[in-house]
Amino acid sequence: MKTRSGTENISEYPNGDWWTGSGSRERTKHVDFKPPFREPPAVMAALSLLDVSKRDNVRINVEARNVTKSSFDLHISTWGGTGIASVTASWIAVGE
Repeated sequence: MKTRSGTENISEYPNGDWWTGSGSRERTKHVDFKPPFREPPAVMAALSLLDVSKRDNVRINVEARNVTKSSFDLHISTWGGTGIASVTASWIAVGE
């Protein structure tokens, strides 16, 4: 078994639409595995930092998408009136 891991941050405070906007908002960060795996690995992504406004409910989703042996897309989304100043997601990939 081999592993790769990392973190990705989105910070748009105070002028980005993650802080000032409403409705559906999403970001996708492409992550390359260096070196690549021999087969697509299992990837787990989770929140490791969340800085949000207290003005509304907290709504956030983090997931790994489009996993291949050489990369994946880290997808982070929010909706409603959630104001996000900063969000960090950590991820780990396990495979051969």
